Amino acid sequence: MQVRPPEDIVIRALTGYSTRHPWKVIALWAVLGVVLSALAPTLIGRVTQNQTGDFLPKSYDSAAALEKSCPIRFRCVGCDHFRTDVSYLPDLQAYLADLLRSRERLMSAFAADDWARSEAMPSQEEIRRVRRLIERVEADLDDLTVEEQAQIGEAASPSYAAAGA
Repeated sequence: MQVRPPEDIVIRALTGYSTRHPWKVIALWAVLGVVLSALAPTLIGRVTQNQTGDFLPKSYDSAAALEKSCPIRFRCVGCDHFRTDVSYLPDLQAYLADLLRSRERLMSAFAADDWARSEAMPSQEEIRRVRRLIERVEADLDDLTVEEQAQIGEAASPSYAAAGA
């Protein structure tokens, strides 16, 4: 006698029941749909609440920032909590390139009201600060010996090594 795995037994039972009683299964799905539709506003509210930093130690800057809403609308490079190091150099360079691309796209063929364009436009000060951060990190790298630079390159993310530091 061949022994079937438990999942085969469950699947056979469900398919057998659904083929013998199709209207009961349809009614069950309809009731489930109505119940979930009634619960949706509550479930959506729980999913979209800002509880992402509950696991962080209170001493972390990002945990401190999450305790209150961001007063500068997440313009991180202008915040006192913002810190960076050499491992983020490729990210800073990519962010600068993204800011410059966004600025060019908004200045060229994008049709929008002036107020919307100016709100979406990356500020010159933000671009200047990111450039200054990149220059500072690169200057700190230049002050290191070749061996120290190689150690940092090995310890940092693979994207840092690919950036050619």
